[in-house]
Amino acid sequence: MSLPRKLAYLSAATRNQWRPASAISARQLADLKRLLALVEERVPLYRDSFRKAGVRAADLHTLADLRHFPSVTR
Repeated sequence: MSLPRKLAYLSAATRNQWRPASAISARQLADLKRLLALVEERVPLYRDSFRKAGVRAADLHTLADLRHFPSVTR
């Protein structure tokens, strides 16, 4: 990892460490929703698994909703 990238990461970590737990959880959930939407769109294995389980990435509203999503193994 390059030095500028390390410094940017350190700066972000320093800013985020004092945020309220609710703000951190909201950010984590938003990041997870984006990731699920990406894999649903681009990875046939996940798209098919989600379809069989009857869920879509847009169905994730809380972390508790993860129980409806299948885990995928190779």
